Amino acid sequence: MASYHINISAPLKSEGSALEHSMYIQREGRFTEEKYGQVVARGLANFPEWARKDPNAFWKASDQFERANGTVYREYELALPRELSRDQQVALVQRFAEQELGAKRAYQWAIHAPMAKDGLEQPHVHLMFSDRQMDGIERSPEQFFKRYNAQHPELGGCRKATYGANRQEAALVYEQIRERWGKAQNLALEHAGLEVRVDHRSLADQGIRDREPQLHRGPAVSGIEARGQVSEVGQRQLEQRQARAQSRALVVAEVRVVTRQEMALEKMAVRERRELAREVTGPGRELVLPLLEADRREQLERTQAKAERRIERRQELGIGGQLKEKLLTQARVLRERIGQQLGRVREWVAERFPEVVEQIKQLSRDGVEALSKGRFQGLKLGKGNRKPEAFAEMRLAASERAPKQRALNPAEHFGLAVDRYARAWSDAARMVDLPVLEHQKLALKEAGLELDRARPGAKRDLLNSLRHEPRTRRAITELQGKERVAALVAGIDHEEKIRANPKLKAQRLVKEWDGLESERKRLQGWEHSEARGQVEEQLKTLARELKQDTALENYLRERQKALGITRDSSLSRVMKEQNIERAIELSVRERSHSLGLSR
Repeated sequence: MASYHINISAPLKSEGSALEHSMYIQREGRFTEEKYGQVVARGLANFPEWARKDPNAFWKASDQFERANGTVYREYELALPRELSRDQQVALVQRFAEQELGAKRAYQWAIHAPMAKDGLEQPHVHLMFSDRQMDGIERSPEQFFKRYNAQHPELGGCRKATYGANRQEAALVYEQIRERWGKAQNLALEHAGLEVRVDHRSLADQGIRDREPQLHRGPAVSGIEARGQVSEVGQRQLEQRQARAQSRALVVAEVRVVTRQEMALEKMAVRERRELAREVTGPGRELVLPLLEADRREQLERTQAKAERRIERRQELGIGGQLKEKLLTQARVLRERIGQQLGRVREWVAERFPEVVEQIKQLSRDGVEALSKGRFQGLKLGKGNRKPEAFAEMRLAASERAPKQRALNPAEHFGLAVDRYARAWSDAARMVDLPVLEHQKLALKEAGLELDRARPGAKRDLLNSLRHEPRTRRAITELQGKERVAALVAGIDHEEKIRANPKLKAQRLVKEWDGLESERKRLQGWEHSEARGQVEEQLKTLARELKQDTALENYLRERQKALGITRDSSLSRVMKEQNIERAIELSVRERSHSLGLSR
C-alpha cells in the first residue's frame, strides 16, 4: 500500500552546509554511491547563469554569502509511491517541483531507492531549493544572497519567499504543502490506473486510534549506521521499538487469557443445550437436534474467528502507553460481557427445562463437569415436562434452510484448494517483522495438504512459481477471487511443464544463477556483508539442487555454449566438480581479481 511521508527542513547558516548536503543527495565527493547508495534519477532547474553548469557553485555561494541567521537552503524529503514506475515517479517529482517552485527559484532533486525490510524498493526524493526568487536582474554570486532592497532591487539581493510571519502562520503554510503533496500523489496514482491512495492527515485526524506513526530514520541516521558508527537517534528509536514490543506482548498475553475464557464459556453453554436436547424424545427430537448442532458449530466458528482476529490485530499494532491501557480495559469489559451472556443462556435453560435443571443440580455439584463426563445418560423427562411441541417455534423456514451442496468436480476442487492455500499464505505473509502465529502455521500446513490431495505435487510447484515468477507473486499479493486462482493455477501448470522439459529447467537455472552472481558482485564492501551472505546462501542452494539432478547437469554440460555458460564462470566450475560439498563451496568462492587483490 502507498505510504505518505514528507519532511520539510530549512537549516540556518550556522546549522548546516548547503554545498555538503547537495553533494550528499547527488552522491558526489566523499558521498559515493558505493557507500551511500545509488541515485536512480536526478534533475535541476532555474539556476542563475553563473551556476547553470555547476549547481554546487550556487550552494557554495549560499554558504558563503547568506547572512548569519539566514536559511542557506530548504528541502522537501518526499516518499514516492512504490506502485508507480520509475518514469511515473520522475514525472510526479517534476510536476510537484514546478507547481511549488515555479520558474523563479533554483532547485535540484535526486531520487534514491534503497531496499526496505520487505525486500522491495523504498523510493524517495530529496527536493532541495533556495528561497531566493529571481526577478530577471543579473547579480553576482555575492549580491545574489544580499538583503533585498525594495526601493532599488538592482542594488540588493533577490527577495526571499516567505512562509508566514509567525509559527502559527508557518504551520498553516506547511499543512497546505502537505495537502498539495498528497493530492499530487493521488492524481499520479489515478492516472496510472491504480486504486491505492494516500492521506496527508495525521492518524489522529483520520480517526485511526489503534496504530502509532512509524519512526522515520532519515538520511543522517542511515548514513551514520552505514559507516558502522553508533547513532544516538537510532539507539533511541531502537529503545522505543523495544518498549512498544514489550507492551504489545503484555496486551497479547491478556487477550489470549480472555480468548481462552470466552471459548470455554461458549463451549459450556453449547454443551448444556446439547445435553438437555438429548432428553427430548419423539418427533420434537428431529426438530431440535439439527438446530442445536448448527448453533453449536456457528458459535464455535464465530468465537474462534473473533479470537484470531483480536490477536492478529493487536500484534500488528505498535502499542503505546495510553493505547495499552485502553486495550486492557476492553479486555476486562469483554470478560464481564461473556459472563452476562452465559447468565442469559442459563436463564433460558432454567425457564424451559426447570425440572431437568433441578435433577442436574442434585446429581453433581459441578454441573458442567458432570455434563462433560456424560453422567446423565439415564436421565429422562417426566410427563410434567414441556412437550416436544414447545420446540416447534424453532423450525427454520424453507427459505432459510441451507441448500444441499452438489458434488464438486476435480477442477472445482483444485480451484478451491488453491484459493484456500493462497488465503493462508497471504495471512501468514502479513506478519512482517512479527512471528507467524501458530494457527496461521496450522492453516498453511492443512491448506498445503489439501492442495496436494487435489493434485499431487501442486504445493511444491506453487512455491517454485512464487520463487521464480514475479507474475505469480504479484497475483497472490494483488489479486483476489477467481482472478487470483486462475493466475496461480497457470503458475502451477507452468511449473509442471518446466519439470518435464530439461531445456526450460536449464534456462531457468542459468538465468537465476547469473542474476545472483550479478547481485553478489554489486554487494561489495563490508557494509553489504549481510545481504551478500544471503545471496551466497541462495547460490549454495542452487548448486546443491544442480548436483542432485543428474539429468539437468548432463543437459547443461552438453549445451553449455548454447546456454551462454563460459568456461571460467562459477557455474562451469561447479559443473566440473564431482564432489557435491566442494561444488557448493565453489559456488560462492571468488577468484582473486574479482576481489581486487591482483596487482
